[in-house]
Amino acid sequence: TMNLPSIILENIKQNAYFRDLYVYKTYNEVLQEIEREVRHLEPWIPKTRTPSTSFCLLYKLFTLRVTEKQMVGMLDSQNEFVRGIGFLYLRFCYDPAGMLEWFYDYLEDQTPIQPNERGKEIPLWTFLIQLLVEPKYHDLMLPRIPVPVMRQWKPDLEPIAQRAGLSFDERKSTGGSNRAPMSMRRMYAADVFLGCAVLLFFLKSKCCWNVCSADALLAHFGSFQNTLKGSFAPVVPASDPLHFVYDDAWLHVREI
Repeated sequence: TMNLPSIILENIKQNAYFRDLYVYKTYNEVLQEIEREVRHLEPWIPKTRTPSTSFCLLYKLFTLRVTEKQMVGMLDSQNEFVRGIGFLYLRFCYDPAGMLEWFYDYLEDQTPIQPNERGKEIPLWTFLIQLLVEPKYHDLMLPRIPVPVMRQWKPDLEPIAQRAGLSFDERKSTGGSNRAPMSMRRMYAADVFLGCAVLLFFLKSKCCWNVCSADALLAHFGSFQNTLKGSFAPVVPASDPLHFVYDDAWLHVREI
């Protein structure tokens, strides 16, 4: 999926222009198409939900699986849009732990680039710092960058972000979550905790472990749940470790 939000991914796959790109089988052919057709780097054709030429070609490159050598060629291209699509590819696809190594040498690059169809040209370094510290690209959530990685980046990127008029907020800059939606995580959490409780009760009732071991494990289980700070886990009352509260629904696991 290239970590693209589903709304644009599905629109790209159904787009007639993207389907016509099947005739291009090589990296060089796609780069030539970028040089001919791309005039901005917005994800959508303005005022529509039609994916832009640039994002159709971005996804086409993903289907070809760009190599590191090819990526170096894109980032050093003479064409501003080839370079911009290269950096977008990295931001959506690359492991955050190694991403800054790709961006770092270009964070002083003054080459003008026009990301927006009706906007002014901006220096390449400004475009790059926006990709690295902002949670969205236009209306698209960017893939999540873990807070520990952002903390490692902070000494290098915070002064550059300030120069671009951006705030370097570790919490804001983590981008979109790669995790399941909160409602689904809550459902999974309830199932996991309930399943563990049933298993522990079974082991205790069948004497697979002695009572002290089972009770100790139940206590540890309750302690582990408390470390989740109630963000999406059921509440386990200390007085009844096998009694769960999941939102407003009660899940009962009681000794018979």
